[in-house]
Amino acid sequence: MLVFGAVFGSLGRQVGGLQNSQVAELFAKLGATGEDFTNVFFAAILALMGAIISAYAVQALMVLRSEEAEGRLEPLMATATARLGWLMSHVVIVVAGSVIIFLFLGTGMGIAYGLAAGDTPGRVATLAAAALVHVPATLVIAGAVVMLIGLTSKWSGVLAWSVYALAMLTGPLGEALSLPGSFRGVSPFSHTPALPSADLILAPLLALLLAAGVITVIGIVAFRRRDLGSARP
Repeated sequence: MLVFGAVFGSLGRQVGGLQNSQVAELFAKLGATGEDFTNVFFAAILALMGAIISAYAVQALMVLRSEEAEGRLEPLMATATARLGWLMSHVVIVVAGSVIIFLFLGTGMGIAYGLAAGDTPGRVATLAAAALVHVPATLVIAGAVVMLIGLTSKWSGVLAWSVYALAMLTGPLGEALSLPGSFRGVSPFSHTPALPSADLILAPLLALLLAAGVITVIGIVAFRRRDLGSARP
C-alpha cells in the first residue's frame, strides 16, 4: 500500500495540467471539491481507495464465518479459548490492519509528492491525516459485518457483501448515479470529510466511530449468546 500511495503521490505534480471542467466534475462525483486542484485529486483518490480498502475489512472478517461453517470453531471452543477472545482477536486485527493500510497509503502519497513538490514532512503529515479520516467509515462497515455474523452466521456472507455494495452505491458512486442526497446519506463513506481539499470536521467522524462501536458490541453480544455451527448449510 505504501507503493500504491507513492504512485498516486508522484502524480500530484502533474495533475494540475489535467485540470478542466470534465475532470473536476468527475472528482466532484467522488465528493472532492476545492480551489487547489492537486488537493482535489488527492481527496478523490483517497475517497475511492477508502471504499476499496473497506472490502479488505469485509473479507478479513469473513474468516470468522468460514471457520464456523467448516466446523473448526466448535473444537476450538472446547479448549481454553473463549468465544469473546477468539472473536476479539479477529476484530482487533482488522481494526489495526485498516489503520495501518490507510497510514501507509497516505504516507506513501506524502513522501512521493513531497519529494517532487518540496516540504516532504509537511506533505506526509497532511496526506497521512487525510487518509486516516477514512478509517471510521471502514470501521462502520466492519462493525456491520461483526453484527451480521453475531446475529445470523449462515447468511452473514451474502448480507455483509450486500451492505458493502449498498455503501458503495450510495456513497462513492451515489453522485455518479444521481441518487438523492437522502439516499447518499445512508453510506458511511458519504460522511467522511474530503481531506485535504476540505476542512476537517470532527462531528461526523465521531458519529461514525460511535456507530461502529455500537453495532460491533451488538454483534459481540449476539455471538456470545447464539449456538455455534449455525453457519453450516
